[in-house]
Amino acid sequence: MWYFSSVGPRADGGWKPSISAPGSAVSSLPIWAGGHENYRGTSMAAPEVTGALAVLLSAAKDKGLPTDRVSVTQAVYNGAKPIDNLKWIEQGHGLMNIPGALEKLAQVDASLPMEYDISVNSTVAPDGKGKGIFVRSRHTPSNAFTVVVSPVFPAGTPAETKTLFLRTFKLESSAGWVQLPENFWVHSRAPRSFQVKLDLEGKSGLLSEKISAVDEKTGLVAFEIPVTVVRPFILGDDNAYTYKLNQRVAVGETLRTFVDVPAGTTAAQIELRTSGPKVWGQLLDQEGRLVKDFSDPDRDAPQAPIYAHTNITKAGVYEVDISAPANNEKAADIELVVKAYSLAVKVEAPSETGVIDATVQNNFAPLKASASAELREVRSERTLRIEGDVLNFKTAWSAEDAAKYASLDLQFQTAKKFYDLMTDFPYMVFCEDGSLLTSGGLELDSTVSLGGSSCQGERRFQLQGAFAKEAPDAWFVRLVEHRILKMPVVLGSLGRRLLETGQSVLFSIDLNEAQTVRQGQSCAHLVLLDGEGREIQATPVCE
Repeated sequence: MWYFSSVGPRADGGWKPSISAPGSAVSSLPIWAGGHENYRGTSMAAPEVTGALAVLLSAAKDKGLPTDRVSVTQAVYNGAKPIDNLKWIEQGHGLMNIPGALEKLAQVDASLPMEYDISVNSTVAPDGKGKGIFVRSRHTPSNAFTVVVSPVFPAGTPAETKTLFLRTFKLESSAGWVQLPENFWVHSRAPRSFQVKLDLEGKSGLLSEKISAVDEKTGLVAFEIPVTVVRPFILGDDNAYTYKLNQRVAVGETLRTFVDVPAGTTAAQIELRTSGPKVWGQLLDQEGRLVKDFSDPDRDAPQAPIYAHTNITKAGVYEVDISAPANNEKAADIELVVKAYSLAVKVEAPSETGVIDATVQNNFAPLKASASAELREVRSERTLRIEGDVLNFKTAWSAEDAAKYASLDLQFQTAKKFYDLMTDFPYMVFCEDGSLLTSGGLELDSTVSLGGSSCQGERRFQLQGAFAKEAPDAWFVRLVEHRILKMPVVLGSLGRRLLETGQSVLFSIDLNEAQTVRQGQSCAHLVLLDGEGREIQATPVCE
């Protein structure tokens, strides 16, 4: 599986993907563009599936087999080939296998092709109703999961057929710790349910199994329900809020591991070492969104140890992924260390004075730390109201700016309720002469960095919400402009000292020492370092 593939579990516990297919292929290009190229991604896998389905339908018509959507879909799922070393929730029903699907299609009862709507009680699904069983917590669920099944009849099904409808199933689990009744039946008069219990004693890591309902009449699987359990390593006092892992990552594979970050955490520090072959790393939050990429940008040289840090704003179960490139010559033995800190910063004095007193309190394990205050940026913020789906706005970048600042970073934040309605959230940046400077796509919270002085004067931004349906009458984006100084101004420092659990230290920051670069809203960064001088967190303290 390509390291960039989007895999489950989804928030509702459902399949992601539902089926797997080759995601790398040679594609034709115009002669002037080289004639052909090797591409990777969903844009390659989707035509693989489309072409394979066309072949399957052609064979089914030739043999007089069912060609309706429900029968073909079930045959594709039932005929798929499991992929070794991948969890069910990562591959779906398996690798698409057309000979296997054709064989299953020949066994389908085409008299009444049936689908079934599945609903599972869930504490993580958006509406409390999941499409699979999903647990992502340090706590074991105390109650059984209730799976509700409703038949979905094809359009035009006679009322008498619905009245007489009855299906019986044998329920099978792919693992003994998923406990369920042996038999189950459904009819048309009302949804029916069964209970599932999970025995998670001694289990850890990412557990992925499935429940299969086998139609006792045809012997085919009528529906399957994914069961996904994330049992994280819990950071706490007994392990000094530190997680350590030594493991081998095979060529082309991704290691997924999970840590429970406790309430009060303000920062995480990551250390990654490898025996030689390259590896890439990412930290993802509870919703699977990228928090920190700690990959080495030089992907060809022998990999030096990687040290990374990121501020943490929300407690919960985080995921660390370590991927080994497919062109590695051998497996990589990795050492991973993840450490959580609680270094709470509280501003004590009014910022209008230019002198800011900040208190830093260590709430976790005792820590030898030092601190300094640096003026790294000036910033301004505003809220953009957008009517329709396109917004144009301008921002200035002068020769004076280019001399003083290393880059202009624009941070875009929008509400999830708007973002979830989009298929894409693209932007384009134009120079004053109308030439395109850069373009790309945004997420819920994205930063676009415009470094150097490749174009000066006004830069015009075009922001578009590519909504799946009609755009809202109005929607909003919070824009924060960060002008990053080429040379940070040091505003004071504290030598290394031991901070016991619960101990605090006072730090005074005098912004008047940076008068030559102050404009807009000046933000001193209170930088906290560990005993080895590595950064733990940088907290902006702004006027």
